[in-house]
Amino acid sequence: MTLSQSHSVLRGAALASELVSQQQIDDAIAGLTSGKSGRTLALEEITDEILGQRLVDSGYLNRWQVE
Repeated sequence: MTLSQSHSVLRGAALASELVSQQQIDDAIAGLTSGKSGRTLALEEITDEILGQRLVDSGYLNRWQVE
């Protein structure tokens, strides 16, 4: 599932549980789309798995929380 679709399971669950803020999600997405992650992705290419890894790499979540 890509983030361009309206139902990102990771995004919804992380926000609902208050593990991350909307700003942290936005920062993670901005890092992925700007090339700061080592490659530039289009928004349509960002899956929950890619976003989850970025949130872990940023220190916002741990691997267990993403799973």
